[in-house]
Amino acid sequence: MKNKISIIILILFFGAWLFVYNFCLAIDSDDVVINEIAWTGTVVSANDEWIELKNLTNSEISLEGWTLIAGDGQPSINLAGSIEAGGFFLLERTDDASAPGITADLIYSGALGNSGEILELRDSEGALINIIDASAGWLAGDNTAKQTMERDDEGGWQTSSDVGGSPRQENPPPAPSQEGICGDGDLDNGEECDDGNNIDNDGCSNECIIETETGTSTDDSMPDNSQDSSPSVPSSTAGGQNENYGLG
Repeated sequence: MKNKISIIILILFFGAWLFVYNFCLAIDSDDVVINEIAWTGTVVSANDEWIELKNLTNSEISLEGWTLIAGDGQPSINLAGSIEAGGFFLLERTDDASAPGITADLIYSGALGNSGEILELRDSEGALINIIDASAGWLAGDNTAKQTMERDDEGGWQTSSDVGGSPRQENPPPAPSQEGICGDGDLDNGEECDDGNNIDNDGCSNECIIETETGTSTDDSMPDNSQDSSPSVPSSTAGGQNENYGLG
């Protein structure tokens, strides 16, 4: 009987130790990451900033004694509580209204700089768990549209597709970029030039590619096969046409 009791006590002790170990210890770098930053504030107020952490492991992790501190000392946040396996931990600045409709896990003070920050997440032993170096400027986000800086599927950064971001949610893929329209006069991605028309032989082709050899006609209304009795335009003049379109 005593032996059975001893075995049960031993099992309970081992189970309790294993729970504490998984809950508090064995934290590796990037087990918890800074997942999204509303450094722009919101459309309601520029002061409505928030930061989201994400647990990338299959175990709940205690954040007791952890810190999240900016390189310039502001904000300097002492964390508490825990973050569930695969879950999120939301920090809201000043009050619980920074992420409208979403309950904060922790309220902090101190503004993020609009020009960028270095943010370091450290555990209770002071070990560096995650760092963001945006000292040269935030890596994503739109201060005008109030879109957040959030992690993409590959661990990099993207500007949130939604205004206000996605606090305590998986980050959706970015909105597909709209293709530019050749001939609209705007230089879009993938275009070498755009002179506002779809005429060839005027320095910029109908596919918005810079033409190395231009025709003699500068009249967009003149058909390509039209005959012009005037002398050929010297190459220096053709270059001047390119300059008029900003093509150099």
